[in-house]
Amino acid sequence: MNSQKMCNVAKLLALQSINKAGSGHSGIVMSCGEIMQALFERHLKICSINPDWAVRDRFVLSAGHGSAIYYSYLYMLGFLSLEDIKNFRQINSNTPGHPEITTLGVDCSTGPLGQGIANAVGMAIAETMINARMKDFSHYTYCLCGDGCLMEGVALEAISLAGNLCLNKLILLYDMNSCTLDAELKITNTEDIKMKFLACNFNVLEVDGHNIDEIDKAIIKAKKCKQKPSVIICKTIIGKDTKYANSNISHGKVLSLEELRSLEKLWGIKGNFSIPLDVKNDIKLMQKLKVALYKDYNNAEYKKFAGKSFNLDIKPFGYDFKSTRELGGIYLQEYAKFKENIISLSADVFSSTKTKILDGGIYSKDCRLGRNIYCGIREHAMAGIANGIALHGEFKVVVSTFLAFVDYMRPAIRMSALMNLDVIYVLTHDSVVVGQDGATHQPVEQIDSLELIPNLTTIRPCDENEVIGGLKLAFEKTPSVLIMSRQNLKRVDNSSTNLDNGAYFVLKSNKAKINIFAQGSEVGVAIQLADRLKRHKILTNIISCPVLSLFNIKDLPCKSNMKNIAISYGTGWAFLKKIGNVFLISNSNFGKSGKEEDVLKFLGLDVDSIEDKIMKYLGK
Repeated sequence: MNSQKMCNVAKLLALQSINKAGSGHSGIVMSCGEIMQALFERHLKICSINPDWAVRDRFVLSAGHGSAIYYSYLYMLGFLSLEDIKNFRQINSNTPGHPEITTLGVDCSTGPLGQGIANAVGMAIAETMINARMKDFSHYTYCLCGDGCLMEGVALEAISLAGNLCLNKLILLYDMNSCTLDAELKITNTEDIKMKFLACNFNVLEVDGHNIDEIDKAIIKAKKCKQKPSVIICKTIIGKDTKYANSNISHGKVLSLEELRSLEKLWGIKGNFSIPLDVKNDIKLMQKLKVALYKDYNNAEYKKFAGKSFNLDIKPFGYDFKSTRELGGIYLQEYAKFKENIISLSADVFSSTKTKILDGGIYSKDCRLGRNIYCGIREHAMAGIANGIALHGEFKVVVSTFLAFVDYMRPAIRMSALMNLDVIYVLTHDSVVVGQDGATHQPVEQIDSLELIPNLTTIRPCDENEVIGGLKLAFEKTPSVLIMSRQNLKRVDNSSTNLDNGAYFVLKSNKAKINIFAQGSEVGVAIQLADRLKRHKILTNIISCPVLSLFNIKDLPCKSNMKNIAISYGTGWAFLKKIGNVFLISNSNFGKSGKEEDVLKFLGLDVDSIEDKIMKYLGK
């Protein structure tokens, strides 16, 4: 098998697809072609006859802008057609500008730099967890990253945790071409990457990134390392074999037809998406060798463990006054006892979010059976790692931190939603009433910003019944967010465990003149207001709205001439979108350090202030 010629054909296919599309990234095609060749030809255990083969090796292209060369190898292994290559970056094609899991053979959607490294760490964690539970379940996780990936904070967070957890079947392939989009790397980063990885407990190998045999031998060495994850630093030349070599200009350069002709002449290969006969034969041989590796993992115990669908009918225990974070923890235990593939991750706040699985053990290098993963203060990597675990295919993943810190995780949450992953985010300390920790810990705009993310189910329960219904919905409609209170909340009369419609009446009168919409802790406030307004002979409907994304006001039997009021301790903009003509009583300021009642009074959100605003609105 002529590996270098096959590699040159793969590079030429990628460059031609970029030229045809009129956009793409040629530089990385030329810098990492040999890395991809060594990995895909000689190591990666995958098979197109079953793309979802459970024990296949996983590959993550963290440097997702290198998708064109990735697609060349997926074509050579039978996952894609030549037409797919020609349709690179076209609408509804199987070859989008950055890899997406809708493409056969792609294990992870990537593009935001650094995220893929965290995803790969999650996959490697999942492999150890399954391997500890099942027979004959073992594979490697490979991740190709670049200089840009390793400058992102999420990557270092994930690398640090991977070294701590001794994930020896994680192998990073670092395309070190020393250029980024704007400039040479030395303009922005002069740190010693090798020493950085050594400090993070990685096995470090260095090779010529354009020598296929040398890369192959380094991967073999990395596989033999039993105590540490490995990084193979591949020194490469961006835009190699073109006049843009070693220049940041080559990063997003589309080579002209004339420049492609020069490469064809240099490599002795004809263009126009043609494949030389000897390379066609080598491709067939490579596919045959991959098929020979395939062995159906028909493990009944595995299939039972990995099954995602389950229906748990939980009856309320009868708590009248408890925080929803505590209630969430109580009922999460019921799910965890019922389904062993539920695992929980937290950013050093298990004790506060109440999401630790009791008797589940702590996952570590010495305990791969542990169901609780202590991620340390690494929120962004935690969410990216959770995505990787979910992508592996067996686990329902619970992730927790404080709501105010969700912005640390937002890029990974967006990727959860984009890939439709089985991840449940439990975000506690839900509003300004957390009090004396001050404005930095008091979420204001976070709930509304989560509501803006497509395909993300955001749930904010008001009491025990809604917590039960919220957990059920969260496990059914992933990815999802459960927003929980720190403070105790009273049981709401007529609350429901059925949240399928997103909103419902907890108080209803045929003679009501106004509707008050609220969610979470504000439902109890709305009920207090209903009692007060009744003294003024104003009857009120109270609508609890735990899941605004599922709510349609047309589904509620409300009179068209009624006035609508919404109450929110946050910005509350989602109510404006969902209800339309509504008087919104909300908060447009950051919080304050102080006791709950003092903070609410300062912000004009105490019951007295809200009552005054409603009365003025009603002209009373």
